[in-house]
Amino acid sequence: MPGTCGQNPRGGWNHMSHTNLNTLFLATFLCFCVSTSWAVDAPPSEWDALLAMRPGDSIQVVDTGLKSWKGSLLSVSTEEIVVRVDKGFLRAGEKRLARDSVFRVSRVTRGRNTLIGLGAGLAAGAALSGWAAQRIDKGYGGAITKGQAAALFLGTLGGAGAGIGYAIPHLETLYRRPAAGPLTR
Repeated sequence: MPGTCGQNPRGGWNHMSHTNLNTLFLATFLCFCVSTSWAVDAPPSEWDALLAMRPGDSIQVVDTGLKSWKGSLLSVSTEEIVVRVDKGFLRAGEKRLARDSVFRVSRVTRGRNTLIGLGAGLAAGAALSGWAAQRIDKGYGGAITKGQAAALFLGTLGGAGAGIGYAIPHLETLYRRPAAGPLTR
């Protein structure tokens, strides 16, 4: 049957089936990328926002030389911020930065992107489960049932999406140094 999804009478997969799957994967990937990149926070310029943070919060600090430190907050005052810098397994250091030398401070969170990735993975898994159910109804399933196919696709793709989302941290800007005044001659 030319033009239908599924296997050809000759035993190979029809081009339409590959095109639909490739489109599904591409659409899911693009939705994930767009949803994580559009969430840009309007950067506040008040140091007071940092005073409300708790010690132990995961942060990233960038100084005026654009050198970056990631770690956990130890303390913050009206004059300086102290960060416990993560340097690797069982190694850490303490970095003190005066308020005048801080360009930007961001809170590092992962929960939001993990949920977005989970949703994208579950959507792809649901689409593939529906496709697999149609194939099983036509007799191409072998020994697998619809429920097993759904569990396989939902679990695998949902978990993979959540893992990818967790790997991409979300940086919420809490403080950005105010821009300098206009240039004069």
